[in-house]
Amino acid sequence: MSEPISTVGAGAVVVRQQRLLLVRQTYGWATGRWLIPNGALHPGETLAQTALRELAEETGLHGTAGALCAVRSLAGPLGSDTFVALNVDAPHGDPRPDHAEVSEARFFDRDAIAALDAEGLIVRLHRLIAEHVLPGPSPQPHIELPALDRDGHPARSTLYLA
Repeated sequence: MSEPISTVGAGAVVVRQQRLLLVRQTYGWATGRWLIPNGALHPGETLAQTALRELAEETGLHGTAGALCAVRSLAGPLGSDTFVALNVDAPHGDPRPDHAEVSEARFFDRDAIAALDAEGLIVRLHRLIAEHVLPGPSPQPHIELPALDRDGHPARSTLYLA
């Protein structure tokens, strides 16, 4: 059994012309699935620094962190994980995947995100964030999500949309 730990990650929510930037992950549990650029908080980093670093590493884009978009809190017998999504203004340049962590990076409108969801190709948390920031009906501001911890045990997960 693993030792209990707590982790924190941050993601960059970049919207241009009513389209959300997503990246296609190349490793881990989300291999082949689309999500917003994100990663783990490094020692000494703020949430904004993490979101901006991951955006630059995964897509080559640079931006300015803005308001809170969403927080997901996951708690299970082996610890907890907090994910914070920040709105980021990155108005210039085309996203270029790093081909290490992500194989593709591009902007999607709401219909294209729905098509990804129908094929099981977008992480649910990130689909809910997309529905929150793109034009159209928005999810409830407080959503309980089914989840498993890193060892596959049932966990409690809640998404709070700002």
